[in-house]
Amino acid sequence: MLFMKILLDEIVNKKIKKFLSEFQVFTVREMNWLGKTNGDLISQAVEDKFETIISNDTNLKFQQNLKKFDIYFIVIKTIDNNIESILPLIPS
Repeated sequence: MLFMKILLDEIVNKKIKKFLSEFQVFTVREMNWLGKTNGDLISQAVEDKFETIISNDTNLKFQQNLKKFDIYFIVIKTIDNNIESILPLIPS
């Protein structure tokens, strides 16, 4: 069975990983990519065959030309980074 490979950006609450168990989910820390700039991080994720990046950086689309990368982006917009604020968004 194939699973979508997802990267959680370093500022995303890593607790959401357990609520995405039907996917292969890795954190930036697990990949040893902490501190990479957005462009380098996205390029590395594409190279390592990630299909999606989940971030809560709402400025990402202004900092990078996201259309040039062969990867999906999900930007979580919540009032804070607490798991209680993020959980209602997981089903959608």
